[in-house]
Amino acid sequence: MLRNLCSCVAAVALGSVTPAHAAAERCSSQMAKRAYPGKDWDRVPVEASGWSAEGLESAWARASKSFSSGVLVYHGRIIGSFGDIAKPMETRSMRKAFLNIVIGQLIAAGKLRLDATLAELGVDDITPLTAEEKSATLRDLLESRSGIYLPAAYVVPGDSEDVPPRGTHKPGEAFYYWNWGFNALGGIVEKASGKSVFELIERRLARPLGFEDFVRSRDARYVTEPVSRYSAYLIDLSARDRARVGLLFLAQGCWKGRQIVSPKWVTDSTSPITNQTKDYDYGYLWWSTEPPEGSGLSQRMFMARGFANQYIVGMPELDAVFVLSVDMAAGKAAGAKPPRRSDFQAVFDLVLNARPGQR
Repeated sequence: MLRNLCSCVAAVALGSVTPAHAAAERCSSQMAKRAYPGKDWDRVPVEASGWSAEGLESAWARASKSFSSGVLVYHGRIIGSFGDIAKPMETRSMRKAFLNIVIGQLIAAGKLRLDATLAELGVDDITPLTAEEKSATLRDLLESRSGIYLPAAYVVPGDSEDVPPRGTHKPGEAFYYWNWGFNALGGIVEKASGKSVFELIERRLARPLGFEDFVRSRDARYVTEPVSRYSAYLIDLSARDRARVGLLFLAQGCWKGRQIVSPKWVTDSTSPITNQTKDYDYGYLWWSTEPPEGSGLSQRMFMARGFANQYIVGMPELDAVFVLSVDMAAGKAAGAKPPRRSDFQAVFDLVLNARPGQR
């Protein structure tokens, strides 16, 4: 009996240290297989990378017609770029993917629970939530399935016309991409941590990943509107800093031997919880998709996505990160129309056609 008891205690102790040990080993293996940027990114000539120099030149030429900057990272090093990749630009809805990382960290620390209801979290608004709406969980908000269609700050013109009537869907029942839930997540994070969204992103993301161009006082701001107590949290990032976020997820949450966010959180966030036929699939504030038909690739790709069809695309099968950014302030001043989905797809197809092994 004593022998069995000791075996059980040993097993429990081993189980308690194994995840951390496994995470350390996983991060060490990531260090061995790819490079990470230091104060700046290492660059490798396209020819030395195996990618087609001519193919990437075609991609950048097409991209420059619609987008402001872009970068391609392969095995942790930049092999191509265009535009000013050091200039912070509006990320728009990519802000949600950045907040995702902070939420994953808070859940791991026991400060938030996926199944906590809005009632438990103390969430309410200027227009009071119903009992059913308060039964929505943190998970529902992350999946954009809260069933809450209250007025929200920072809504793209025209989107509010398509909002379902209140009570149309129960929490968890249907996917609907609406800013109220995303903004409320910011409020939940601030209440759970006692810090602002921007302080958390600076401390938990920008500093560990070594963002080169982010200045919180200049590149982060709230947008508050009288329709809701929850503000939108806006972040400007350069193309090369966006690429660091993509590389973090490509490395399953590891950064230079340190586990920034758990690999399970990365997998869960980029898995297709909501499958869509006319758009990309949705997980926890991140999008994902099967490779383009006819590309010859088989592994799903994940992406952070913002207004004007700007993207951070992670391609695990290629160990590559692709970023396209749009300078919306400059575009608005010049009267330029934002890029369309077809513009992004045209550039992305050219990038994929330039990968090693293609003819």
